[in-house]
Amino acid sequence: MSTQSTERNNGTAMRLLRQLADLLGPGAQPGSCREREWASATFAGARHSIDFRLPLPSRDAPMPATLAALPDHEFSLRGEIVADCTLAIRPRQSDDSGQSWLPLTIEILTVTAD
Repeated sequence: MSTQSTERNNGTAMRLLRQLADLLGPGAQPGSCREREWASATFAGARHSIDFRLPLPSRDAPMPATLAALPDHEFSLRGEIVADCTLAIRPRQSDDSGQSWLPLTIEILTVTAD
């Protein structure tokens, strides 16, 4: 896993990564985790992009139910609020051993809570 983050938010990206791994369950494999600062006229925060691979029991297995609820999940982030959470699901893959995987990217916008 590669992680690039700023120190501005005291490890928000790592806290998000740990919480997402717990949510997605055993076998979920994190990939790259990217963070960049973000600001509007009234808010400051960061955009986080976190890749995961989820193991599937078969190539045609249904989408894990956890994914449907992810955009509305309440993350626990001291001093920050998740303002937006979206999910990009890529085509399923199989590795050399025949294991099927669902690759996805989770995009999260956090803002500083005042």
